[in-house]
Amino acid sequence: MRYFLYTLAGFVVFSALASLFVFGGGKKDAGSETVPVQRMGDLEIKLSVAPKTATPGDTIWFVLSVINRGNEDMTVNLPTPQPARFVVYHKGRPVWRSDYGMMFAQVITPFKIAAGDSIPLKSFWLGKDNRAQWLPLGKYIVEGCFLGTKTCLKDTVWLVD
Repeated sequence: MRYFLYTLAGFVVFSALASLFVFGGGKKDAGSETVPVQRMGDLEIKLSVAPKTATPGDTIWFVLSVINRGNEDMTVNLPTPQPARFVVYHKGRPVWRSDYGMMFAQVITPFKIAAGDSIPLKSFWLGKDNRAQWLPLGKYIVEGCFLGTKTCLKDTVWLVD
């Protein structure tokens, strides 16, 4: 019976420590994880990358949020029907583009944002280049551009084993 209790206590302690390690202990410093944000008047653009670390083959989501902080509806003219572009860089060179192999009509397209509304523009990456080859482990820079204002924001993602 004593060994059972020792085993049970060890499992509980291990589970608690593993939870603290995985979830970071609950509280995070205010500056530990920042989200790139750009404001232009009432228009705010925010880039989020999740997760920040992943293994090749995991789905890494990129979300460029276009937010109207004003009290009136807003229209931004896009040069094409494509509202956003995401590019992944490794050692300063582009290795993946969200619009690779796509064509868009060169037509001015209105992009409407209601007052107080947020529109998420999404894409995902699996850790491969545009030729579907696995990329090496390391640090990658993600650039998300809202093409209506030609505003680009950058964030970091790590491919780990």
